[in-house]
Amino acid sequence: MSEPQGKSSVHPQTDLNEEQMLRLLNAAVQQAREAILITTAELDEPGPAVIFVNPAFTEMTGYSRSEILGKTPRILQGPKTDRAMLKRLRETLSQGGNYSAETVNYGKDGREYVVAWDISPVRDERGRIVQYLSIQRDVTERKKVEAKLAELLAEVQKSRNDLSSILNELRLGTTMTDEKGRLVFLNGMARQLLGRDAIVGVSTHSVSQINVVLREPISYIAVGPVFGTHTKDTGYRAVGLDLVATAVRLAGGTPVVAIGGITLENAKSVIDAGAASVAVIGDLLATNDPAGRTLAYLQRLAQHRV
Repeated sequence: MSEPQGKSSVHPQTDLNEEQMLRLLNAAVQQAREAILITTAELDEPGPAVIFVNPAFTEMTGYSRSEILGKTPRILQGPKTDRAMLKRLRETLSQGGNYSAETVNYGKDGREYVVAWDISPVRDERGRIVQYLSIQRDVTERKKVEAKLAELLAEVQKSRNDLSSILNELRLGTTMTDEKGRLVFLNGMARQLLGRDAIVGVSTHSVSQINVVLREPISYIAVGPVFGTHTKDTGYRAVGLDLVATAVRLAGGTPVVAIGGITLENAKSVIDAGAASVAVIGDLLATNDPAGRTLAYLQRLAQHRV
Protein backbone atom coordinates (compact mmCIF):
# COMPACT_ATOMS: atom_id res chain seq x y z
CA MET A 1 0.00 0.00 0.00
CA SER A 2 1.35 3.41 -0.98
CA GLU A 3 1.87 6.22 1.52
CA PRO A 4 -1.08 8.64 1.75
CA GLN A 5 -0.53 11.72 -0.38
CA GLY A 6 0.97 14.57 1.60
CA LYS A 7 2.49 12.29 4.29
CA SER A 8 6.25 11.82 4.40
CA SER A 9 7.84 8.41 4.82
CA VAL A 10 11.15 9.92 5.95
CA HIS A 11 12.19 8.84 9.46
CA PRO A 12 14.63 10.71 11.71
CA GLN A 13 18.18 9.56 11.16
CA THR A 14 19.26 7.15 13.86
CA ASP A 15 22.46 5.70 12.39
CA LEU A 16 25.14 8.32 13.08
CA ASN A 17 28.62 7.97 11.70
CA GLU A 18 31.61 8.43 14.00
CA GLU A 19 32.11 12.08 13.17
CA GLN A 20 28.46 12.91 13.76
CA MET A 21 28.48 11.01 17.05
CA LEU A 22 31.55 12.90 18.24
CA ARG A 23 29.95 16.24 17.37
CA LEU A 24 26.79 15.22 19.23
CA LEU A 25 28.70 14.09 22.32
CA ASN A 26 30.80 17.25 22.32
CA ALA A 27 27.69 19.42 22.15
CA ALA A 28 26.08 17.50 25.00
CA VAL A 29 29.18 17.82 27.19
CA GLN A 30 29.61 21.52 26.43
CA GLN A 31 25.98 22.24 27.32
CA ALA A 32 25.79 19.99 30.38
CA ARG A 33 24.88 21.67 33.67
CA GLU A 34 27.21 19.31 35.56
CA ALA A 35 30.90 20.12 35.65
CA ILE A 36 32.90 17.54 33.68
CA LEU A 37 36.60 16.94 34.21
CA ILE A 38 38.87 14.40 32.52
CA THR A 39 42.38 13.69 33.79
CA THR A 40 45.26 11.41 32.96
CA ALA A 41 45.48 8.10 34.80
CA GLU A 42 48.54 8.87 36.98
CA LEU A 43 47.47 8.89 40.62
CA ASP A 44 50.91 9.72 42.06
CA GLU A 45 51.96 13.34 42.36
CA PRO A 46 52.35 15.55 40.43
CA GLY A 47 49.56 13.79 38.51
CA PRO A 48 46.91 13.35 37.51
CA ALA A 49 46.86 16.14 34.95
CA VAL A 50 43.68 17.79 33.69
CA ILE A 51 43.20 17.24 29.95
CA PHE A 52 39.58 18.39 29.53
CA VAL A 53 37.00 20.56 31.29
CA ASN A 54 33.62 21.81 30.12
CA PRO A 55 32.17 25.33 30.60
CA ALA A 56 30.21 24.28 33.70
CA PHE A 57 33.51 23.34 35.37
CA THR A 58 35.11 26.72 34.64
CA GLU A 59 31.98 28.47 35.90
CA MET A 60 31.97 26.45 39.14
CA THR A 61 35.69 26.85 39.92
CA GLY A 62 36.53 30.21 38.37
CA TYR A 63 39.48 28.70 36.49
CA SER A 64 39.57 29.14 32.71
CA ARG A 65 40.46 26.20 30.46
CA SER A 66 43.95 27.60 29.86
CA GLU A 67 44.53 27.98 33.60
CA ILE A 68 43.45 24.46 34.54
CA LEU A 69 44.63 22.32 31.61
CA GLY A 70 47.83 20.48 32.50
CA LYS A 71 47.36 21.21 36.20
CA THR A 72 46.38 18.69 38.85
CA PRO A 73 42.90 18.77 40.40
CA ARG A 74 44.67 19.01 43.74
CA ILE A 75 44.80 22.80 43.26
CA LEU A 76 41.09 22.75 44.16
CA GLN A 77 41.79 21.25 47.57
CA GLY A 78 42.30 23.20 50.80
CA PRO A 79 42.15 23.17 54.61
CA LYS A 80 38.59 21.78 54.85
CA THR A 81 38.95 19.15 52.14
CA ASP A 82 38.28 15.72 53.62
CA ARG A 83 41.67 13.97 53.61
CA ALA A 84 40.25 10.65 54.77
CA MET A 85 37.84 10.73 51.84
CA LEU A 86 40.72 11.47 49.44
CA LYS A 87 42.55 8.43 50.77
CA ARG A 88 39.50 6.24 50.13
CA LEU A 89 39.20 7.78 46.67
CA ARG A 90 42.77 6.86 45.77
CA GLU A 91 42.38 3.32 47.10
CA THR A 92 39.19 2.80 45.11
CA LEU A 93 40.60 4.22 41.87
CA SER A 94 43.82 2.23 42.18
CA GLN A 95 41.66 -0.90 42.28
CA GLY A 96 39.79 0.15 39.15
CA GLY A 97 36.54 1.07 40.88
CA ASN A 98 34.11 3.98 40.62
CA TYR A 99 33.88 6.48 43.46
CA SER A 100 31.22 8.95 44.63
CA ALA A 101 31.63 11.41 47.49
CA GLU A 102 31.21 14.97 48.73
CA THR A 103 33.86 17.31 50.09
CA VAL A 104 34.87 20.95 50.33
CA ASN A 105 36.77 22.39 47.37
CA TYR A 106 38.08 25.88 46.73
CA GLY A 107 37.57 28.12 43.71
CA LYS A 108 40.19 30.31 42.12
CA ASP A 109 39.11 33.20 44.35
CA GLY A 110 39.40 31.08 47.49
CA ARG A 111 35.64 30.58 47.82
CA GLU A 112 34.69 27.40 49.63
CA TYR A 113 32.06 25.23 48.01
CA VAL A 114 30.78 21.72 48.63
CA VAL A 115 31.19 19.48 45.61
CA ALA A 116 29.57 16.12 44.96
CA TRP A 117 31.49 14.06 42.45
CA ASP A 118 31.28 10.76 40.62
CA ILE A 119 34.61 9.49 39.28
CA SER A 120 34.94 6.58 36.85
CA PRO A 121 37.94 5.08 35.04
CA VAL A 122 38.08 5.29 31.24
CA ARG A 123 39.57 2.15 29.65
CA ASP A 124 41.11 1.46 26.26
CA GLU A 125 40.33 -1.49 24.01
CA ARG A 126 42.66 -3.67 26.10
CA GLY A 127 40.93 -2.78 29.36
CA ARG A 128 43.73 -0.59 30.63
CA ILE A 129 42.81 2.60 32.52
CA VAL A 130 43.92 5.57 30.42
CA GLN A 131 41.92 8.45 31.93
CA TYR A 132 39.54 9.30 34.74
CA LEU A 133 36.18 10.95 34.15
CA SER A 134 34.77 13.11 36.93
CA ILE A 135 31.24 14.53 36.91
CA GLN A 136 30.84 17.20 39.59
CA ARG A 137 28.02 19.27 41.09
CA ASP A 138 28.13 22.26 43.41
CA VAL A 139 25.83 21.24 46.29
CA THR A 140 26.68 24.10 48.64
CA GLU A 141 23.16 25.49 48.81
CA ARG A 142 21.68 22.04 49.35
CA LYS A 143 24.08 21.42 52.24
CA LYS A 144 23.12 24.79 53.77
CA VAL A 145 19.45 23.84 53.60
CA GLU A 146 20.19 20.43 55.14
CA ALA A 147 22.17 22.07 57.94
CA LYS A 148 19.39 24.58 58.61
CA LEU A 149 16.81 21.79 58.66
CA ALA A 150 18.92 19.79 61.12
CA GLU A 151 19.24 22.90 63.31
CA LEU A 152 15.48 23.48 63.24
CA LEU A 153 14.76 19.85 64.06
CA ALA A 154 17.16 20.05 67.00
CA GLU A 155 15.42 23.20 68.22
CA VAL A 156 12.01 21.54 67.89
CA GLN A 157 13.21 18.51 69.84
CA LYS A 158 14.71 20.75 72.54
CA SER A 159 11.46 22.72 72.71
CA ARG A 160 9.48 19.51 73.07
CA ASN A 161 11.78 18.30 75.83
CA ASP A 162 11.60 21.67 77.61
CA LEU A 163 7.85 21.70 77.16
CA SER A 164 7.39 18.25 78.69
CA SER A 165 9.69 19.15 81.57
CA ILE A 166 7.76 22.33 82.36
CA LEU A 167 4.39 20.65 82.07
CA ASN A 168 5.40 17.82 84.37
CA GLU A 169 6.53 20.32 87.02
CA LEU A 170 3.21 22.14 87.10
CA ARG A 171 1.20 21.86 90.31
CA LEU A 172 -1.83 22.58 88.15
CA GLY A 173 -3.26 19.57 86.33
CA THR A 174 -2.47 20.25 82.69
CA THR A 175 -3.46 18.34 79.57
CA MET A 176 -3.04 18.85 75.84
CA THR A 177 -5.40 18.03 73.04
CA ASP A 178 -4.87 17.74 69.30
CA GLU A 179 -6.81 19.64 66.67
CA LYS A 180 -9.66 17.13 66.98
CA GLY A 181 -9.95 17.54 70.74
CA ARG A 182 -8.32 14.20 71.55
CA LEU A 183 -6.16 14.07 74.66
CA VAL A 184 -2.51 13.67 73.66
CA PHE A 185 -0.62 14.65 76.82
CA LEU A 186 -1.18 14.64 80.58
CA ASN A 187 1.30 15.99 83.08
CA GLY A 188 1.95 14.28 86.42
CA MET A 189 -0.75 16.18 88.31
CA ALA A 190 -3.35 15.50 85.61
CA ARG A 191 -2.56 11.79 85.75
CA GLN A 192 -3.12 11.82 89.50
CA LEU A 193 -6.46 13.52 88.98
CA LEU A 194 -7.65 11.56 85.98
CA GLY A 195 -5.97 8.20 86.50
CA ARG A 196 -2.84 6.68 85.05
CA ASP A 197 -4.55 4.03 82.94
CA ALA A 198 -6.43 4.49 79.70
CA ILE A 199 -8.08 7.88 79.63
CA VAL A 200 -11.57 7.91 78.12
CA GLY A 201 -13.40 11.21 78.05
CA VAL A 202 -16.12 13.06 76.22
CA SER A 203 -16.20 16.73 75.25
CA THR A 204 -19.45 18.50 76.18
CA HIS A 205 -20.94 21.88 75.40
CA SER A 206 -24.30 21.87 77.20
CA VAL A 207 -26.09 20.55 80.30
CA SER A 208 -28.05 18.06 78.17
CA GLN A 209 -24.82 16.62 76.78
CA ILE A 210 -23.39 16.33 80.29
CA ASN A 211 -26.42 14.33 81.45
CA VAL A 212 -26.02 12.00 78.46
CA VAL A 213 -22.32 11.33 78.81
CA LEU A 214 -22.53 10.73 82.57
CA ARG A 215 -24.38 7.51 81.79
CA GLU A 216 -21.21 6.16 80.17
CA PRO A 217 -18.11 4.71 81.93
CA ILE A 218 -15.84 7.68 81.35
CA SER A 219 -12.71 8.89 83.13
CA TYR A 220 -13.42 12.58 82.75
CA ILE A 221 -15.71 15.15 81.18
CA ALA A 222 -14.22 17.85 78.98
CA VAL A 223 -16.27 21.04 79.11
CA GLY A 224 -15.72 23.83 76.65
CA PRO A 225 -14.80 25.95 74.96
CA VAL A 226 -15.06 27.84 78.24
CA PHE A 227 -13.73 31.15 76.97
CA GLY A 228 -13.90 30.41 73.24
CA THR A 229 -11.06 29.59 70.91
CA HIS A 230 -8.99 31.65 68.51
CA THR A 231 -9.77 29.77 65.31
CA LYS A 232 -11.30 30.60 61.95
CA ASP A 233 -14.29 28.47 62.91
CA THR A 234 -16.82 31.16 63.79
CA GLY A 235 -19.18 28.48 65.06
CA TYR A 236 -17.20 28.17 68.30
CA ARG A 237 -18.84 30.10 71.13
CA ALA A 238 -17.80 30.34 74.76
CA VAL A 239 -19.88 28.21 77.17
CA GLY A 240 -18.71 30.12 80.25
CA LEU A 241 -17.77 29.25 83.81
CA ASP A 242 -21.36 28.45 84.81
CA LEU A 243 -21.33 25.31 82.67
CA VAL A 244 -18.07 24.25 84.31
CA ALA A 245 -19.63 24.64 87.76
CA THR A 246 -22.77 22.78 86.63
CA ALA A 247 -20.70 19.96 85.20
CA VAL A 248 -18.79 19.66 88.48
CA ARG A 249 -22.04 19.49 90.43
CA LEU A 250 -23.63 16.91 88.11
CA ALA A 251 -20.49 14.81 87.69
CA GLY A 252 -20.55 13.59 91.27
CA GLY A 253 -16.81 13.05 91.49
CA THR A 254 -15.99 12.47 87.83
CA PRO A 255 -13.15 14.91 87.06
CA VAL A 256 -14.03 17.88 84.86
CA VAL A 257 -11.45 19.18 82.41
CA ALA A 258 -11.94 22.74 81.22
CA ILE A 259 -10.91 23.40 77.61
CA GLY A 260 -10.92 26.34 75.23
CA GLY A 261 -9.30 29.74 75.65
CA ILE A 262 -7.55 28.86 78.93
CA THR A 263 -4.78 31.36 79.73
CA LEU A 264 -2.64 32.25 82.71
CA GLU A 265 -5.01 35.09 83.54
CA ASN A 266 -8.20 33.02 83.64
CA ALA A 267 -6.84 29.67 84.84
CA LYS A 268 -7.62 30.42 88.51
CA SER A 269 -11.25 31.26 87.76
CA VAL A 270 -11.65 27.89 86.01
CA ILE A 271 -10.21 26.04 89.00
CA ASP A 272 -12.39 28.10 91.36
CA ALA A 273 -15.39 26.89 89.33
CA GLY A 274 -14.43 23.36 90.32
CA ALA A 275 -12.55 22.06 87.31
CA ALA A 276 -10.08 19.33 88.24
CA SER A 277 -7.78 20.10 85.36
CA VAL A 278 -7.16 22.63 82.64
CA ALA A 279 -6.43 21.75 79.01
CA VAL A 280 -4.07 24.37 77.65
CA ILE A 281 -4.30 25.42 74.03
CA GLY A 282 -4.50 22.30 71.88
CA ASP A 283 -2.13 23.49 69.16
CA LEU A 284 0.82 24.47 71.37
CA LEU A 285 2.94 21.82 69.71
CA ALA A 286 1.90 22.80 66.19
CA THR A 287 4.77 23.59 63.85
CA ASN A 288 3.52 27.12 63.23
CA ASP A 289 3.54 28.03 66.92
CA PRO A 290 6.64 30.04 67.97
CA ALA A 291 8.39 27.87 70.55
CA GLY A 292 9.49 30.94 72.47
CA ARG A 293 5.91 32.10 73.02
CA THR A 294 4.77 28.63 74.06
CA LEU A 295 7.58 28.12 76.55
CA ALA A 296 7.26 31.63 77.95
CA TYR A 297 3.55 31.02 78.59
CA LEU A 298 4.18 27.69 80.30
CA GLN A 299 7.04 29.03 82.38
CA ARG A 300 4.69 31.69 83.74
CA LEU A 301 1.99 29.08 84.26
CA ALA A 302 4.50 26.92 86.17
CA GLN A 303 4.88 29.74 88.72
CA HIS A 304 1.12 30.17 89.08
CA ARG A 305 -0.35 28.83 92.32
CA VAL A 306 -4.03 28.06 92.71
